[in-house]
Amino acid sequence: MDFKIYEKEVINLRHYFRSHPEVSSMEVETTKYISKYMSDLGYKITLMPETGLTALLFEDTTKPAIAIRCEIDALPINDEIDAPYRSQNNGVCHACGHDGNIATALVLAKVIAQNKERFNKNIKFMFEPAEETGSGAKYMLENKAFENPDVESFIMFHYSVGDKFGMSLHEKQASATVGNFEITVNGKSSHWCVPQKGVDAIFGVSKVIEALNNINKTSTEENPFIIGAGIITGGTANNIISDKVTITGNIRTWKYEDYFKLSETIKKAISDADAITGCKTDVFIREDPIKSIENNSYLVSKALETGKEIFGDKCFIEKRKFLSGDNASIYFTKTKGVLVVFLAALENNTYPLHHPKMDLNDKNLIYAVETLYKLILNIQ
Repeated sequence: MDFKIYEKEVINLRHYFRSHPEVSSMEVETTKYISKYMSDLGYKITLMPETGLTALLFEDTTKPAIAIRCEIDALPINDEIDAPYRSQNNGVCHACGHDGNIATALVLAKVIAQNKERFNKNIKFMFEPAEETGSGAKYMLENKAFENPDVESFIMFHYSVGDKFGMSLHEKQASATVGNFEITVNGKSSHWCVPQKGVDAIFGVSKVIEALNNINKTSTEENPFIIGAGIITGGTANNIISDKVTITGNIRTWKYEDYFKLSETIKKAISDADAITGCKTDVFIREDPIKSIENNSYLVSKALETGKEIFGDKCFIEKRKFLSGDNASIYFTKTKGVLVVFLAALENNTYPLHHPKMDLNDKNLIYAVETLYKLILNIQ
């Protein structure tokens, strides 16, 4: 089969979705577009209550399904690429690479539908909203995405811009444990002309940030972790001592148990900071973090076999421990699954995922379509 005949379509689709991104749980037009495309191919569409959908080929309840998951949401950041397909929606951007995921999934669905006589199991595509906020997978399962028919094998894939070409996967653990936190530093307001009557929450938060950074310095290659502050809010006027500053962010650990040890370390460090600044800090740390993805050994062997056929020695087992996380880990507790990563960096673009100038190499998309198609054939 010549997959090159689909290359123009997969590129055009990615450009469309890059131009028309929608943030988590607001993917209304994206859902409509995908629904029509998949329906036209002959898939049975099940719309989720708000956004997102599943698309099923065959619908034989006596046979299990192979599911392919695709995220559809974008990030709340500006798009800064210099390209005609940059985002048309101000403040929203597919710098997450989900535009590539959607385009790949749609063309993969087309190739499967056009060759459906080669498949002997149900094929289900899961177009998941709200991945970036960590709620999409649970939402999909609550709406029976893994049922009718039951999902026997699960494939998820993503693009990385860490290298220019190839495919990688982990043998077992493939992601980190991830949770969020909110830290509120409470001080006391006063006019800055009488600072002795106030307690400066901004000074307090500076000591908290310093403490968190000092903890981060103890991370090791063997057991990596990160405490990352994403948003700081506080203060009301330039001549008023701030009485409250809030930090929100995330905690990522390679080991599940390290997440809870780190939580206690954070609380102790903040208590020590309060003793210096006179502030009183409230700490919330999520107690049910997103767990790591655990690849199935059989599916890893099949993915590696398929990937080497297409990428040669550019397909490899990844040994590094990345602190990426994904709410899709919950799917892996329901059935056997595998995460495949396609490398698609541009020659002169070194920006990472979630950077407003990040972009994908369009020429690599069709190789992902071919790999996923052949992998599904190999595991059915």
